[in-house]
Amino acid sequence: QYVLIYVDGILVISHDPGDTMTWIANTYHLKDVSMESPTHYLGAKVGKYYLGMYQCWYMSADEYLECALPAIEAKMGKLTTKYVNSPSKGYHPEMYRSRERNEDMISVYVSCISILQWAVKLGHIGVALHASLMSGYQSNPGQVHLDKVIKMFAYHKKHLRSKVMLDPAPRD
Repeated sequence: QYVLIYVDGILVISHDPGDTMTWIANTYHLKDVSMESPTHYLGAKVGKYYLGMYQCWYMSADEYLECALPAIEAKMGKLTTKYVNSPSKGYHPEMYRSRERNEDMISVYVSCISILQWAVKLGHIGVALHASLMSGYQSNPGQVHLDKVIKMFAYHKKHLRSKVMLDPAPRD
C-alpha cells in the first residue's frame, strides 16, 4: 500500500484504502474527507483504464498542458513548429552560441522549462531527455535554446492524449 501526501492532498493506494483513510482522519484534523476514486492529483488527471481483462490506473498531464499551452502561445506566438521526435546525431546544445536574450525572455524560458519538467513528472515522458538537456541553460539561454523549447511545446500540443499506465500486476 502507498500513501501519497502533498500539502493538502492525500492519495491512498491500497486494496482497502478505507481503513487507512479512517486512521488518518482519526489521527489528524482533515478539512474534507472523501473516500472515492481520485480524478486528479497534483495537476495530473488520474483514472482507471481497461487493458483487455485487466484494470489499471493511469496518469496524464493532458489537462495541465491544455491550461499551460494558451499562456505559452500568448507569450511565444502560435506553436506550429514541426518537432523532431529525437535529437539529431551529434546534438549538443552546449555548443550553440547565439546572442543572449533579454531578462523578460529569460524569465519566459525558465517558466517554460518548469512547465515541461512538471509535465514530465505528471507522466508526459516523451520530452524528458530534451527538457533535462535544455534545463541546463536557464541562467543564460540563447535564441537557439528558446527555439528548441518552443518545438517541445509544439510536440506537446500535437500529443495531448498520452497516458502513463501503472502496471496492475501484483508484486512479491
